[in-house]
Amino acid sequence: MGFGRRIVRYGPSPSDLVGTVEDRAITGCWFELQRQGGCGRGELKLRDRFVNRRAIEVGSWIACEYEPGDRWYLGRVESRSVTSPAGARFRLEGMAVQLGEVYPGGFGPTRDGQKPHRYGVTDPFSLDPDHDLETADSADRPEEVIRRLLVDYVVPATSIAFDDSAFEVADEAVELLSVKFNGEESVRSILKDLALRAGGLSWGVDETGTFFLRRPSEEIGPTWQEGVNLVSLVEHRDLERVYNRLLLTGGYVYQAAAESGARPEVYRWRGHYVQPESRDRYGERRIRAWAPWIRTGVDAKAFARAFLMRYGQPLSRYEAVIRDASEVVRPWLAGARLLDREGNVLIAGVPETVRVAFDHRPRLQMLIGIDDPRELWPEPPHDERWPIAPADASDWGGDSVDPPSFDDGDDGGGGGDDSDGGGGGSDVTSDDLSSGLTSDELTSSLATSSDDVSSDWLSSGVSWWDSDDSVDGSGGVTSEGDASSDVTSDRGISSDDDWSDAATSTGVSDSAWSGLSSDADGSSDGGGAIDGSSDDLSGGTSNSDDSSGSDDSFDSWSYGWSSWGSWDSGR
Repeated sequence: MGFGRRIVRYGPSPSDLVGTVEDRAITGCWFELQRQGGCGRGELKLRDRFVNRRAIEVGSWIACEYEPGDRWYLGRVESRSVTSPAGARFRLEGMAVQLGEVYPGGFGPTRDGQKPHRYGVTDPFSLDPDHDLETADSADRPEEVIRRLLVDYVVPATSIAFDDSAFEVADEAVELLSVKFNGEESVRSILKDLALRAGGLSWGVDETGTFFLRRPSEEIGPTWQEGVNLVSLVEHRDLERVYNRLLLTGGYVYQAAAESGARPEVYRWRGHYVQPESRDRYGERRIRAWAPWIRTGVDAKAFARAFLMRYGQPLSRYEAVIRDASEVVRPWLAGARLLDREGNVLIAGVPETVRVAFDHRPRLQMLIGIDDPRELWPEPPHDERWPIAPADASDWGGDSVDPPSFDDGDDGGGGGDDSDGGGGGSDVTSDDLSSGLTSDELTSSLATSSDDVSSDWLSSGVSWWDSDDSVDGSGGVTSEGDASSDVTSDRGISSDDDWSDAATSTGVSDSAWSGLSSDADGSSDGGGAIDGSSDDLSGGTSNSDDSSGSDDSFDSWSYGWSSWGSWDSGR
């Protein structure tokens, strides 16, 4: 069965079905799928009149289906922006946003009503002032702490479901001594550390609302080829994301005073962790990270080792654009393979992020390769000093860590492979990329249909199309002018300035009410607004291909999409 875009609206609970959104009422839709987070950000744009602005409320849920029953995305409406006389934008966030709304533990039953919660296999902090108030549970590895946080806190407080079949542990166990939570950090913040420590596990909430924790996948899903559906492929490799010195700041430690009867000495756990081989090669490149639940050398070194092994050497990042996608890559389940025109493997790997332009011919933007630690672990704009440990304190101050495997041919992103596309393989060279589409071939193929790539898509959708001569003969557009002059949106809505005219020309009436069809049984009736007002939406755009050119879903309003590196990952 072919693509039959279906956008379904739910109430305050993702199980409260309200109805479907009429296809011809949609002027744009996009969403993101992330290896760390699952369903991420998204946006839905409708031809809503201002008087009908309350039809979709903040806090309700939106699902995107490739066809009935094949859901690709589930997100909550975080904000609504409506322009008079018509035009509505809804900013979406996947269900993982709820992980940032749960704060394990507390300061005490008589304070905020919650006990401090400690997980671990030892009790090294008996001098904590709140030690007698805390709840303690056994956990000997990061994955077990994640499981307990989900069962104890997340599932009871959110719409997120837990399924053992979606919960995996690392092949090699990583020791965990003790972590303690006082209701100060969210589960989402804690997951960044624990999943990294456990071997870079993928985590998040999928399109069904189920939490997942999975080992990095070696499976390869879709395959796309230049000249067929792979529009562009660009490699980036630099020192910008290389870090070999980590200043880690943990929590407070209470140690017995040297004098009997005196108050415990207090200091904050801190340590410098260095990867010597990387430092010798690339110079000292430092980053600071905070994990207030870390207070032992064992836990700190486990985090530092995982961090510096991941970011201690230059790794390639690949940006790919796919058109006419009939299936999507869920980065937590499988990777993708990209071929040149002759069928040779260019790269194969698991994306960090997939962005889907959910129009009548879906397009994908994929980032395969290393993420940016500055987004996951943002540094403060100022230097800091904290009380240091007494001279007799042990297990404090940092250490060197095991070196990563320095291989100039390792692309780090599940790079090129000549067989099954699993991790590793030889690096992609400029010669590999030169075998792609020529500029004339690509310009011709893009100009074939207005659904392929719109002027909005080119002007603000992809970072490497920002300059005048931004893509070379590897399969990209030779100049902005060539593409924008030949490829335009068939709807004619390319900027905010066109909303009023577009609303007038479509003849949307006040009773159209967002183009939502009453669909309580979950089936799609193929159109028809509530109260039988489908005729109100006909106007000058009644044909079935009306929203096929909704390329303005990638406009500059969408979080400054001009650069992958500037994303606010929200993780």
